[in-house]
Amino acid sequence: MRIASVVTLGVATVLGGVIAVTAVAATAAHKRQHHVPVLPGNCSDTAPCHFRKGTYRLGSKADLPGLRLTLPRGWSSNENWQGGLNLTPPGHPDDTLFVWTDMLAVKSTGPGHGTTVLTNVGTTPTALLAWLTSNPDFMVVTQPRATKIARRIPATTLTMGVSASASYGDPGCPSNPRCADFFTSPLWTQPGFYSIGYPEEVQLSLAAIKRGTHEHTLFVGLDATNDSDMAALRTATHSVIASFRLPKTVTPG
Repeated sequence: MRIASVVTLGVATVLGGVIAVTAVAATAAHKRQHHVPVLPGNCSDTAPCHFRKGTYRLGSKADLPGLRLTLPRGWSSNENWQGGLNLTPPGHPDDTLFVWTDMLAVKSTGPGHGTTVLTNVGTTPTALLAWLTSNPDFMVVTQPRATKIARRIPATTLTMGVSASASYGDPGCPSNPRCADFFTSPLWTQPGFYSIGYPEEVQLSLAAIKRGTHEHTLFVGLDATNDSDMAALRTATHSVIASFRLPKTVTPG
């Protein structure tokens, strides 16, 4: 804002004070951010990470750098890298809370399932939701509803299962033929894809975000072995998801 020359000196003095205070506040906030420990990233199926109770942030090599979250006692992870974050609450060894970005839709059943990327399905939340709710291999367990991620990012949340008419065609899935593939990531070792088999369910919250000038689709999901486990998993993960805080550089898309 341009200031008239007649009041330049007086306003400059005041503005100088404001700028100094703002700079001090920004520096203090920066220090607080970096005092929050980074969530360990060297986690795997054979060497899962077990976390102490506390607040953490995702590091620069994680899927969503700067994401802050508070974990109760007993939580663990077998994955925390650019390809995604998986978290397991105590008492739910077969259930997962996950955070992904920029997933690609794949052929859900039949020959080429999981490994065939559907180039006719877009990567925005709108395009993915249209595909999820119209694919006959999927079953919509709970209808899409408006939600928010990290208090300020508008999202759409729904729960999906596998349709009774699904014909997976692969005995490698214990629930064959009632299995279906959903997504893959360019960062995952191929062939690598996300799938579920009945009565497994997945709750998905999809949001359009921007990191700087780059647009992305954010996924926050819950994977549970069945419908009753999903209800219990929602309760177990509620405080953690509610604790999510995103850096200011991440904005609604």
